[in-house]
Amino acid sequence: MKRMLFALLLLHFWTINQVVAQTPQNTYHIPDDLYQFSSTVQLQQPDGKFKTSVNYLWVPPNAKKLRAIIISSQNVLEQWLDEHPVVRNICIKNDIGILFSCPGFFIENKDRTKDINGKNIQMILDTLSNLSGYSEISDIPWICIGHSGTNNLVRELLRNYSSKILTAFTNKGGPGLENPQGVPVMCTAGEYFEWNQHKEELIKPFDTIKNYLSVLEERKQQQ
Repeated sequence: MKRMLFALLLLHFWTINQVVAQTPQNTYHIPDDLYQFSSTVQLQQPDGKFKTSVNYLWVPPNAKKLRAIIISSQNVLEQWLDEHPVVRNICIKNDIGILFSCPGFFIENKDRTKDINGKNIQMILDTLSNLSGYSEISDIPWICIGHSGTNNLVRELLRNYSSKILTAFTNKGGPGLENPQGVPVMCTAGEYFEWNQHKEELIKPFDTIKNYLSVLEERKQQQ
């Protein structure tokens, strides 16, 4: 129950953020806004090649102990969301840390039943836990954020690490998520899923929702 109430509270503030974000906000005007810790790691990909990931940790300036941590890997919206004043204020009030990775740690995993990114995230958190002195970082719940391609990160984590996830957000992606454990999630569909709404079946979106090219081709033929 506590997990659900906390997650719903965060969802409420996240919704407010979508409105407030339309107006100019001051960012990075005080030292407290800056990430305090960072760690660079080498991660092996399924093809055997290695990628470099630089991982930044922000801790609310007066937090003595963190209660949860946002997990996000570079794509497009993640940094903007992680650094937005509304999100930062929520984190300060609730003792929530932020992990932002750029270049990102996310490794595209076509077989999402395999645990690739979760193990890497845990390793990164363990490293930052030792570096920062916030030992609880290794064990506190995750708040997972995805945008477009990194929504696949959220899907993989929901499948393999649902017990660690407090809540999750996907942006610009399908409304459907494999979420067998009922983790509280918020999805914004965005763009091409809005083109053909009268034909959509949201219970099985990937079976019925068309992509950009098929919609464009259909409209071209009708003209």
